[in-house]
Amino acid sequence: MPRTGDPFQTTEFGRWAHGTDLFAAERWMLEHYLDPDGSVVEGGTGGGRLLLALKARGFRQLAGFDFVPAMIEVAKERDAGRQIDFRVQDATCLDYPDAAFDQAVYFQQLLSVLHGDEARRRALRELHRILKPGGVALFSFLGIEARTRSFMGRAFLKYLRLYRALTFTRRGRQLLPWLKRGGKFNVGALWDAGPHVYWFRIPEVQDMLSAQGFEVFAAGVDHELARGIVHASCAELADRGGAGIIYVACRRTECPDRPALRESGGR
Repeated sequence: MPRTGDPFQTTEFGRWAHGTDLFAAERWMLEHYLDPDGSVVEGGTGGGRLLLALKARGFRQLAGFDFVPAMIEVAKERDAGRQIDFRVQDATCLDYPDAAFDQAVYFQQLLSVLHGDEARRRALRELHRILKPGGVALFSFLGIEARTRSFMGRAFLKYLRLYRALTFTRRGRQLLPWLKRGGKFNVGALWDAGPHVYWFRIPEVQDMLSAQGFEVFAAGVDHELARGIVHASCAELADRGGAGIIYVACRRTECPDRPALRESGGR
């Protein structure tokens, strides 16, 4: 979840903390790539919306974490019987032991809201550590291609580049301010006010995951997945012109630039 404080006191907090429905793309991914008999950890769980849905579908070994303590308080209250292991944690430094989980879900664009490339790499290294070899990980990312499809989206990006040039703001082109807050247009976006989120290019997703020891075996965007359309790789998705929220399914492999999992456990 985002780390800035005040957005959680408004509409966004209510949506993340008390939401119940699965999005169609989420439902499709969960039903096709998760095994109810395996353990699952969710990063950025918010109020536990997704894990509670899995619990209702027969999953029994569930854990979830979020950086915001108030979110975890709500999640625990919503979990009748306290069967889900909810914890307050930072995705870049987890306290789970090595190879603790069979499966992981990092939806709700968790990696898009982490600040900086190094934070995203650390989060993926930690996930790689706590996931069993061959384990399945599901991700979602904000896709910059969706921002460039519409006239208004392209116009805003051009405006933002000009504004940053005039104000000597050194901020990456794919790091964009929220356009909506509290259910309304975020006026602060016009002067590049935070909070910001990172919007990925589709090939970038593949490269980042591969570098951290994850092999992508399925990729799609939200509106296509809702209709059951999925691709074998991010490259195929990009070639087909996919644009929207990016969803991928991966398997944990050994990371080429790091030694194999330590037998003793822990970091």
